[in-house]
Amino acid sequence: MLELLLAVILAAALSGCSQIAGDPNFTLNDGDIVSGNLILLSQNATLSAGSSVDGSVIMVCCNLIVEGEVAGDVFLLTGNVMVNSPADVKGEVSVLSGNVSK
Repeated sequence: MLELLLAVILAAALSGCSQIAGDPNFTLNDGDIVSGNLILLSQNATLSAGSSVDGSVIMVCCNLIVEGEVAGDVFLLTGNVMVNSPADVKGEVSVLSGNVSK
């Protein structure tokens, strides 16, 4: 599973179809849109209500709060995902090591 995740991250980064965030805490604010996948490495993140990700959200470590829209899947290697109203995740929400709460 780890090999698959690393392959997905590398492929997305090399294809130019993703945004990779590197700040200690990441917030996608109301009205913000990420075209493609959003890859977050070792940081907490909030996808605020009114924000959207046109692809999937892939995280390696830490916690995620989803209140906005995600067109694809949400995958977290380790950490916790909280899906709050009015979140709209079109794909699956998966956590390899951690918890999902809705």
